[in-house]
Amino acid sequence: MKKVNFTIRLLVLLSLCPLKSFAQGTFPFLAKNKNDFLHPKQDPKIEDVYLNVNNKVIVNTGTDKQKYKASTIWGFRDKKGEEFRIYKDEDYQVLQSDVLSVYSRQAVNDVQYYTGYYFSIGIDGDIYEMTEQNFINMFSDSNEKFLSLIKAYFNVLEGYSAYDSKNKSFKIVEYYKRSLK
Repeated sequence: MKKVNFTIRLLVLLSLCPLKSFAQGTFPFLAKNKNDFLHPKQDPKIEDVYLNVNNKVIVNTGTDKQKYKASTIWGFRDKKGEEFRIYKDEDYQVLQSDVLSVYSRQAVNDVQYYTGYYFSIGIDGDIYEMTEQNFINMFSDSNEKFLSLIKAYFNVLEGYSAYDSKNKSFKIVEYYKRSLK
């Protein structure tokens, strides 16, 4: 009976504690360069980080809000655990960091909001929208095998942002890796 009481008390205690203190890798952080982003250090004072409408990165410590020009910040992770890279003063959500990195960004056209998908070579490369023309521009001289793979396997309905849940990777990244072999 004592063991059951102890277990119940422990579960109640754990349910009252914030999850982020137990979950490694989900704490918010600010990265001023690629190395800070790839190897973040937890600052327990940081409660959230976000980019505001004035292109300022805001670091909320609960008692204070520090503001940074977006151009001076490489990236951040917010309180929800979502990671973002700042590129040309715009925030791109990092969906997969790999030899070909994949990002998304909320955008607006004349009529509606939509999710745009983007890529870069590695995590630190220039970011481009995922379009057939951008792939041709980037790889026609350097990686014809990659272009052949995406022409053969991608279709209009699936799109370049297709995700392989079995391998937990974007298909475009897997085809890029295959083209490097």
